[in-house]
Amino acid sequence: MKRLFIVLLSVVLCLGITTGCGAEGADMEISFQIGSPTMTVNGAEKPIDSEDTVPVVSNERTLLPIRAVIEELGGAVGWENETQTVALELNGDIILMQVDSNTAFLNEEARFLDVAPAIINGRTMLPIRFVAESFNLNVEWDGETQTVTITK
Repeated sequence: MKRLFIVLLSVVLCLGITTGCGAEGADMEISFQIGSPTMTVNGAEKPIDSEDTVPVVSNERTLLPIRAVIEELGGAVGWENETQTVALELNGDIILMQVDSNTAFLNEEARFLDVAPAIINGRTMLPIRFVAESFNLNVEWDGETQTVTITK
């Protein structure tokens, strides 16, 4: 796992350098609704991805393809296909998550997930609350509208 962490860390840091991190210090609000392929970033509607993927609920947790959210926040996302591991970097913190595993690593420290990342319709879906809170972002759930709002 240590070797994988180092390889993914290198990839993510390289991606972080090339993506710019322009949103790193800015206040931001990102919201998305279960079943909708769009998200709202500071009032502007954008697609979550090019595949019209929608957030879903699994075991009472919201899963979504995370790349667009992390990149909007100024972070980077890496993928290791052989092990089906996602590496996320934001503001110097790194999360590693493996598909179908209930163990994630935040800065090399193991953390339990109550719902594992999954591949749904060919897209890797991650539990947004765990990711957002691990990166010290605020997460709100509106059960009536089935909307998640992340603020920085």
